[in-house]
Amino acid sequence: LDENGYFRENIFNLSQKINIEQDLLEKILQKLQKLDPSGIFARDLKEMLKIQLVEKKLYDHKFELLLLNIDI
Repeated sequence: LDENGYFRENIFNLSQKINIEQDLLEKILQKLQKLDPSGIFARDLKEMLKIQLVEKKLYDHKFELLLLNIDI
């Protein structure tokens, strides 16, 4: 994690480095993203916001469109 709590590592490269299937590593990352604080281990701001909205049961089509149009 970087100093802001984002997971910046490339999943493919990490899976090769630690010899774990990429799908399994993705599942592990999804579980880690459910830790407190909500959104930790997100890869970027969009993913962090989506994780938080889903957790609060607020994520819907409107938020999906909003997040698709956020430039980071």
